[in-house]
Amino acid sequence: MSKRVKTNYAVLLIMGVLLLSIFTCTPYEAREDATYFDSNLKPFYHGVASGDPLSDRVIIWTRVTPKWDREVNVKWKVSADSSFEKIIKSGVVTTSSIQDYTVKVDVVGLEPGSHYYYQFNALGANSIIGNTKTMPVGNVDSLKFVLLTGTNIEHGYFNGYARVADRKDLDAVIHTGDYFYEYGTGKYGSSSYEPIPGRTVIPIHELLVLDDYRLRYSRYRLDKNLRKAHQKHPFIVVWDDHEIANDCYVDGAQNHQPETEGDWEKRKKAATTAYFEWMPIRPGKVYRTIKCGDLAELTMLDERLEGRTKQLKKNNPDFNNCDRALLGNNQYNWFMDNLKQSDENWKLVVSQVNMAHWNVQHPHIKMPKIKDKWTGYPCERDKVLRSIAENNLENIVILSGDNHSSAAFEITDGIMDKYKKDDYLEYRPLAVEFVTPSMTSPNYDYFTTVDSAQAIERMYLNDPKNKFFKYVDLTNHGYLLVTVSKPQIRADWYFVDPLDEKSDKEYLAKTLFVKDKSSRLNAN
Repeated sequence: MSKRVKTNYAVLLIMGVLLLSIFTCTPYEAREDATYFDSNLKPFYHGVASGDPLSDRVIIWTRVTPKWDREVNVKWKVSADSSFEKIIKSGVVTTSSIQDYTVKVDVVGLEPGSHYYYQFNALGANSIIGNTKTMPVGNVDSLKFVLLTGTNIEHGYFNGYARVADRKDLDAVIHTGDYFYEYGTGKYGSSSYEPIPGRTVIPIHELLVLDDYRLRYSRYRLDKNLRKAHQKHPFIVVWDDHEIANDCYVDGAQNHQPETEGDWEKRKKAATTAYFEWMPIRPGKVYRTIKCGDLAELTMLDERLEGRTKQLKKNNPDFNNCDRALLGNNQYNWFMDNLKQSDENWKLVVSQVNMAHWNVQHPHIKMPKIKDKWTGYPCERDKVLRSIAENNLENIVILSGDNHSSAAFEITDGIMDKYKKDDYLEYRPLAVEFVTPSMTSPNYDYFTTVDSAQAIERMYLNDPKNKFFKYVDLTNHGYLLVTVSKPQIRADWYFVDPLDEKSDKEYLAKTLFVKDKSSRLNAN
């Protein structure tokens, strides 16, 4: 064999080995998000999480990342102490590429109102240790929840998640949705922008298929601050639209064009499959209740995929048609039956979108989309409020997100007659609503100046049609702390600043109270 032939043979052999390695190596440690892997966490790069805490059980979650496509046995254990000398529960589960190597265990037989530690082991390594907590039973003095929404990784560092992780006083973190955004890089919030350096999403294109949604969850959960928040507290989650596609409903979405993006049902299935794989939530319907002793009950609504019909503009002749729905018949009946039968002191309703009346008819840049909120489904909203009024239901507090602003409302029966009376004290209070700010997603100051946004705030609060609008902030980011006790609920808006750099700064911006059986808001 000539020297040249030998050389060519060697080259071909090397190329063959390289090609073989490419086609036999699955994209786990070689996948496009591997740039963000912390080698100290191998193979549990995505950390741990817990969620859906009940009085006797809680979901624990992790993801293991093997080098090659294979089944992996994962051990888990739950302990009453951080040294794991008092192991309460343990077991082994098998995961594979079928569920994207995620692991989810519903740990049962736990004690109510108790703190626990949990850990996983696989491929010769231990995960970080997670902290979780079960819900109490019987007489409960107080509860504390953090309410979150709007976490866009490209628009800022997750400083707010770090501050939430640092809190030692929480019973759970409630995420109202928009956990991520489905758009391609630089496409959410305006037609084009430059992401903060190092914060680009993966994949860089819009999410359409299962692998796309899985990669986007992976990219987010590799963020140190988000990973830490999940590690330190149980999460109670529900999806909004962006976990699927913008302004989605049962049969489609504003941000889905079948002619170019394929079948909607396939996309919806891909999005929901990834959601249940990656989020610490029990499988099944996302609308559910969580009891918190005799003090409160959480009602989680699904205002996207369970029964929502297509959004319509207010001038559409079918806008007031009572066949249109946000919840749908089954969920509506479940929701109202649950409110009527609940004997808990406080009824906390987690709504992805704003329920209260909010007059935003003044023209200004990027005013809220009424059609996507409860105001876009007036017949069903009025049915809910009339049922609350007719059944004399009390202590209903709506906890909502989506608005990219902080806000507080009193919801009264005046909403059903367009507030015709001059004195709002003549109206019967039905509920209150607290709206949490976005964590990082663009607020009003992203589209205009801070001064202009603050002028809009004053315009809203001074508008005689907004008599029940008690607080608004259109520019700041952060979270809402909700403290529940028998005499009252306290709402504290915490803002973090800045977003374009890592920071441990936060400050308390506003506090409001609602007293037992009052449905009126006050500042002391």
